[in-house]
Amino acid sequence: MKIASSVRGRTTLFVTLLFAVTLVVSGVALLTTLRSTMLDNIDTSLELRAADLGALAESGIAPRNITIPDDGTSFAQIILNGEVIASSTNVRGQPPVDAVTDASQLTVRQTSGESEEFRLVVTEQSTPAGPVTIAVGTSLADLESTLRVATWTLLISGLVMTTLAGTAAWTVVRRALRPVDSMRAEVADITVTDLDRRVSQPTTDDEIRLLADTMNRMLDRIEAGTRGQREFVSAASHELRTPIAVIRHSLDVALASPAADWEQVAESVLEEDLRMQRLVDDLLVIARADADLESTDSWTLVDVDDVVLDEAARVPANTTIDLSEVSAGQVRGDADQVRRVIRNLLDNALRHAGDRVAVEVVSRAGAVVVAIDDDGPGIAPADRERIFERFVRLDSARSRRDGGFGLGLSIVLDLVRRHDGTVVVSTSERLGGARVVVTFPDARQSTQP
Repeated sequence: MKIASSVRGRTTLFVTLLFAVTLVVSGVALLTTLRSTMLDNIDTSLELRAADLGALAESGIAPRNITIPDDGTSFAQIILNGEVIASSTNVRGQPPVDAVTDASQLTVRQTSGESEEFRLVVTEQSTPAGPVTIAVGTSLADLESTLRVATWTLLISGLVMTTLAGTAAWTVVRRALRPVDSMRAEVADITVTDLDRRVSQPTTDDEIRLLADTMNRMLDRIEAGTRGQREFVSAASHELRTPIAVIRHSLDVALASPAADWEQVAESVLEEDLRMQRLVDDLLVIARADADLESTDSWTLVDVDDVVLDEAARVPANTTIDLSEVSAGQVRGDADQVRRVIRNLLDNALRHAGDRVAVEVVSRAGAVVVAIDDDGPGIAPADRERIFERFVRLDSARSRRDGGFGLGLSIVLDLVRRHDGTVVVSTSERLGGARVVVTFPDARQSTQP
């Protein structure tokens, strides 16, 4: 992994650049302010000096040789009619500074000499001899020297501070991400054979711990899903083995017997083939429900009462089915899936009923309720959740041929949940056996304005 592409590298680079830009902006602002302040101080000093010389000239007692305390870098001239009538000793005999001959008001400006820059204050003053121009100035060499020293100081200290900031950011992020590196290494070592392993949780109460908790919960789901998938495949293989074995046994016996009744063999093979087809259909429904491959775009309005009446017509004549409580109810969904729910519930009730089954369809409180009662032995409260698990048969004495594959109610639960519905199992007060209640959202209520 390249350093520049890592979180640690990007964070360090960002912090370093941000710190550097901040220091540059702050340094430029500081130097600008420092220069402006120093120039203001110089201008104030020069204006005071010009005012003093102006007062002396106005009184007529201005000396020919002007004494200033810093004549090594500063100077002064009093100019009358283009000639210097008084000056500081360091510019004695020099022509008027910058050919200043007229200044009707105070003027502050900057000019250049042969090797350095000067700051000038020029003012005009009335005297007994006539109006004179007073020019005072000072070299900016000290100012520039001070600014150079300040610039180099800021530059060196900025480089040092930027380096320290980058190093600190690298160290802090490295320590902060150390648990993440550990978790990454642990997750990389987890394979399909040891999904029971979990990542270590840091002792700190921060986002890293939340990440560890999230990863462990994800591993819990993966382990549960993988275990369920293995159990599902194992159970499906076991269920398929029985009809395959029956078919093979029937054919082996028939082939070994010269007087075999091939019509009976064909009927037996066809029956087992139909059982396998039903199992494969159930497995396909479960697989699609698990993968959520069915689109809801093709859903239509389904009259649940019509579906119930159609499925009830398949009930054997030796079973009494009460449809007196069936009223209109309409849901939005997949018509085949809704029909599969009703068919599986009726098959389950018929399989366990004595000789009576009752079906109720009613719309109330924004829902379509389908309730199926039977007069069978009922379902114990402890088993009312288990019956919706795949390949679960509560009656272990019941043969697979009579009891189905244990997928019917599991398919019901998956399809009802897909339609945002619920399934509840209880005891039937009407017939004394089991009562299964399915609730769908009422399409007529949901479409009303």
